[in-house]
Amino acid sequence: MTNTPPTETTRTRRQLLAAGTSFGIATTAGCLGILGDSKPIKEVTYKPFQMRISLRSDAEISKLSFIAPDGTSLGTKKVASGQTTVDIPFGRGNGLDYKPLSPGKYKIVVEKDGKQKQSKTVKLTRSATIQDVAIKYDREKVMEKRLAEGLTFAVKNTGILPIRLTKFRALKGLFPQKKTGIGLTRKNSENFSQTRREIIVAGQTARFKTGYSPLTLPTDRVKGNASKKEASKRLCTGKPRAAAFELKGTNGFREQHKFNITYTGKAVKVGSVPSVEYGCQNASIRTNNSQSNS
Repeated sequence: MTNTPPTETTRTRRQLLAAGTSFGIATTAGCLGILGDSKPIKEVTYKPFQMRISLRSDAEISKLSFIAPDGTSLGTKKVASGQTTVDIPFGRGNGLDYKPLSPGKYKIVVEKDGKQKQSKTVKLTRSATIQDVAIKYDREKVMEKRLAEGLTFAVKNTGILPIRLTKFRALKGLFPQKKTGIGLTRKNSENFSQTRREIIVAGQTARFKTGYSPLTLPTDRVKGNASKKEASKRLCTGKPRAAAFELKGTNGFREQHKFNITYTGKAVKVGSVPSVEYGCQNASIRTNNSQSNS
């Protein structure tokens, strides 16, 4: 049987069908692109104490809601016609009652007259690193009474959310004291309000010093007659010992730092009965095989 070449009419119909199919795909893809670009939320940016939601100027929405990871609504804001930004705070409360949000996946939901237009998930992280741990001395210029008494260190916020510190805890190799409060003093604290001294925002490195003496032995930790000789025998041995401290904050924040500490020099007596403490003239810290202070 001889195959008959397609007529001009047949070829034209096939070409039109093929062209129509291609056009349909291209049109569908184009529509999807337009729909994606026309979503009300353009972008989310982060600031020290809040995040900013940027909206399309032609977005038709009337309300924006912020939803916690457990589904709880953390607040709703009305959006006026033509409004292009909405700010959402990273914490609740004011002053000493301020508490940053917990880390997790939150949702931003925008609506128009009760109908949801878009739901966007944002992951808010919380993390920190402890750096530059060094010895803090008392009476450093008077060698006979020089005392290695505390620590200085820096805390860098490597997450998105602010961190509010609530407690410094001396762990092994250090000596907890019976003190109240956070146990820390922020260096250059004159640059911060009283209610913001324990808060570290994203990207910020804050420097602290211990507010008491975690490197000294209280009287009740020294055997016998609480003599300098006994303290020297137990503490100022020149042998490295494992040490650690912990920082605690609101909403379950916790960060530990481990290092080796060596107490050297003569024993020093500080204070008077009943609050006598004993320490050493010198101490050095080694972290990650590098000498950080001596």
